[in-house]
Amino acid sequence: MGRRIIIHISKGMIFLNPSISISVSDTNLAEGEVSIKERANAFWEVEITNETTVGNTITLKVTNYRSRNIQYFNNQQIQSNWLKIHFRSLDWNEFEPLLSSYRQTL
Repeated sequence: MGRRIIIHISKGMIFLNPSISISVSDTNLAEGEVSIKERANAFWEVEITNETTVGNTITLKVTNYRSRNIQYFNNQQIQSNWLKIHFRSLDWNEFEPLLSSYRQTL
């Protein structure tokens, strides 16, 4: 089992702590042509399942889509060179309410 952290999704960004963020466009979510609602405000508990130095990519698996541990997020100490995030199989029923638009593919 990998290290667990809490991420915050807000204003088209994925925050790893209050001062470090990665744009949604730098994730595999952008491949599906999605737009996150401007007012989205979600805290997810995730497990880091893989880190690669090639491309500075981190792979995350969501373990809780409704984290209430905001204080933990605010105090996370993360030293990051990550430039991209890859999410493993999201639960569509939990993810869709954060979207303002998306393009479905067959």
